[in-house]
Amino acid sequence: YAVGHMAGMGVVNGLKAQGANVVIMSNSPDNYMMMANMSQALPCRQLISAHDSLFTMARARQSDWLTVWSLNEGQPDSRMTLEPRYYAHPFVVQTGETGQGIMERFGMSEKELYNNNPAVGDIGALSLGTVLCVVPNWLKTIGGNGQKICAAPN
Repeated sequence: YAVGHMAGMGVVNGLKAQGANVVIMSNSPDNYMMMANMSQALPCRQLISAHDSLFTMARARQSDWLTVWSLNEGQPDSRMTLEPRYYAHPFVVQTGETGQGIMERFGMSEKELYNNNPAVGDIGALSLGTVLCVVPNWLKTIGGNGQKICAAPN
């Protein structure tokens, strides 16, 4: 916001270009400087703040800690602030797939699908190649053969 406010939208749009180098200098008495390289954001990831954990990220996405933990390689418990972490599985829409079919396959409600994909305007009109962030409900997820992946407890 501050960059756009002070420098104008032309500068902000230029900074969005992948590979652009960004240098931010402070006018404050401590006179700090920050440098970064812009890159394309990966789908289904969010930056972890100092107040976040895998538990809070899972809760916000109607997921569970184990699913979020399993999506992140290495030592996901020891995280750095502002390190991107997966909160859902990236799923690429293929030919013939529909929003309804994807929700049935992964056992998700429409509300859950929209919660993880706020930029998707209409679940009923998905384009080929659209990347959706899915959080499977493992008790309702259906495999390619039409069978449930996990048996429901009796």
